[in-house]
Amino acid sequence: MIVFVGAIAAGATGAFFSDTETSTGNTFAAGSLDLRIDSVAHYNGMVCTLVGQTYHWIPEANVTLDPETMQPIVGEAMDTQPEWDAFNTANPLQYPEAGTSCVGTWPLANIDEDSVDIGTFFDFDDIKPGDEGENTVSIHVDNNDAWMCVSLQNVGGADPVETATEPEDDAGDVTHGLTLADSELDENLFFFAWADDGDNIYEEGEDNFGAPVSAASLVNQTWALADSTTSDGPIQGDVTQYIGVYWCAGEISVVGNDLSCDGEAMGNEAQTDSWTADLQFYIEQSRNNADFRCNPIDTEPETATVTVDKVVTFTSDQIAGVDVTDFTLTIDGPGDAMVVTDNIPTAGLPVGTYSISEVYSGIPANVVFNASFSGGCSEVGDTGVGTMEVVAGVNPTCVITNAVSPAPAQ
Repeated sequence: MIVFVGAIAAGATGAFFSDTETSTGNTFAAGSLDLRIDSVAHYNGMVCTLVGQTYHWIPEANVTLDPETMQPIVGEAMDTQPEWDAFNTANPLQYPEAGTSCVGTWPLANIDEDSVDIGTFFDFDDIKPGDEGENTVSIHVDNNDAWMCVSLQNVGGADPVETATEPEDDAGDVTHGLTLADSELDENLFFFAWADDGDNIYEEGEDNFGAPVSAASLVNQTWALADSTTSDGPIQGDVTQYIGVYWCAGEISVVGNDLSCDGEAMGNEAQTDSWTADLQFYIEQSRNNADFRCNPIDTEPETATVTVDKVVTFTSDQIAGVDVTDFTLTIDGPGDAMVVTDNIPTAGLPVGTYSISEVYSGIPANVVFNASFSGGCSEVGDTGVGTMEVVAGVNPTCVITNAVSPAPAQ
């Protein structure tokens, strides 16, 4: 009975003071960075506008912009074929004609590389001197601030023999082919770009990206819309940015905020020619990436050129047949050791500390020599091995002098 009661008592007094706090819902979730593009195309006073399910050229006077999306909206007086026909009859010189199909306008989207309808800003196959147009490109970076670059890639051109005309040949263009060098259109096609507010008009206070440039000067290259070298910081997430691009088949004149196109200088040599290019937009997070550059600085490895000058002297006229070719010269430093030739500069050596050594393998073998190091190197103790410090842009010469003498008689 006593043992039983003791067991009960031990069980009743075995608890300790305690408390528990639990933190719940701890989560790490990656943010997102998504670039989406939309565009509105203008051409000779017409706007590429969605009518029903397809895009058509509509006179600018009959188009308004949606205040939220900045996409063009056709007016009721110009949304049917009979209205287009009436306009074209009244304006026989207008090109493109109202109602004809077009590309260059699309709503906010990820560009589809396989679709001409979404992602192609310019697609014109009948350019004439004096033609002009404008695309307003809106850029949307979802969620996070980002750096942005735009690259011109796959620049090409052609002047096919099959389509060459007599006026083209008479203008002096007698070389034809399927390369950019054969095309004269790129010399007569000019572009001008600026930071737009979305209304497709170059206005006071809007910054441009420089003077008008010809397509001929637009080789494969990359421009920084926002990187660590630009002044306005990264593109803000969820804030729309607009770029206006005006083009002209001829020369562009910029007077104040007025843009005009003069096609008089574009001659027959450009007939049937073409110019093509791809535009690639690239974004990269700006957080923890303050030094990002769209055009990284090419830093060539710091190198120098080293020369080893081998000199052989003799302590006795009785020694013959020993010369510098009997010595194998080696330098060893950053990278692999290498055998070098007497008085021949070795270029492209990375900076750092090098050792210089030699091995005698000539005839006669019964000679001894003392090596001394001078010039750009010095001996390491009394080891017969030299050392030198190679600095970028400094091209040292290490002189190894051997005083050759007969081996002591045994």
